[in-house]
Amino acid sequence: MAEGDFNVPKKELDDVKLRERKIDKFSGRKEDSQTIEEFIEDVELTLKSRPTSDGEKVHFIISHLEGLTKEEVRYRPLSEKKTPTNVLGILREAKSSGPPDLAKVLEDLKFELQSIKSELKTLKEEKQGPYRKTRDFYYCDTGLMVSAISESFFNKMLNSYFELHQERSWLRLRVANGLDTPYVGYIETGVYLPLFGETIKDRGILILKDSPGVNRKNSSGFIVDLIEKHLDVFISEELDFGYTTTMQHQIKLFDDKPVAQPYRRIPPSQYEEAKVHIKDLLGENIIKESISPYAAPIVVARKKDQSICLCVDYQKLNIKTVRDVFPLPRIDE
Repeated sequence: MAEGDFNVPKKELDDVKLRERKIDKFSGRKEDSQTIEEFIEDVELTLKSRPTSDGEKVHFIISHLEGLTKEEVRYRPLSEKKTPTNVLGILREAKSSGPPDLAKVLEDLKFELQSIKSELKTLKEEKQGPYRKTRDFYYCDTGLMVSAISESFFNKMLNSYFELHQERSWLRLRVANGLDTPYVGYIETGVYLPLFGETIKDRGILILKDSPGVNRKNSSGFIVDLIEKHLDVFISEELDFGYTTTMQHQIKLFDDKPVAQPYRRIPPSQYEEAKVHIKDLLGENIIKESISPYAAPIVVARKKDQSICLCVDYQKLNIKTVRDVFPLPRIDE
């Protein structure tokens, strides 16, 4: 550009300003001269003027972070910080998650709700007994996303109370494999929703034909009685997984050298949640303290409901594992 030439394109001037732009380091503390939104905006403007690779851009962003904010990104898995967009997304997520105290408040609220649920269950059992009296009928599970009962149950329990509407040619029902589901007819009744205290009127319930060769009078009562007799083998709570020493699982390795990986730091925004979760698992005897020469690091992931899920990185152990010659069969085959 010649001296005195004032007809310089605006884009060229903008590029010069962006390349000379200075970005202050960001730590997330109140003493910072800018907010997280301002920092992200400055970074995005600067990266637009830098024709570099994603790896260099990621390194540039991390080099301008300090304190807990830098650790939040640094100790995330590599798969979560491959691109600048991923790193900036982590910063936005850490800001929106708030301080760790919020996680503690939510966890305390969860415990309170579980306590209330347990008290309600106790009161209900005291009022009407722990289990309702069983009836001799046949549950029909067809995999359909509609309400359905069997023909024998309708004839025994509901025939005198409801009008049976016969099968309609325009109403066809298919299960997941595409086959038609035979049915006798349907009834219309109101369905009460206890949670909302409302009744949905005129809901249809299908009456399915009984399967041939099944003695429902003997089998259904026997099955219900058998389930009630062995209720201890079924879970009653979320963390009630049970325990057995009947079977022992073994992992065959190529050699006897232990695989011991170092502890992997957990992002600060997830540390308190992970700590509470581990405490719960220890309290329920799902996990226990170990002094084994083998060690694998914990990786924290988020579920769809935003609660945390503790995963274990067994990649190095899997490399040394002898593959099973007879894998589990594929269900769809």
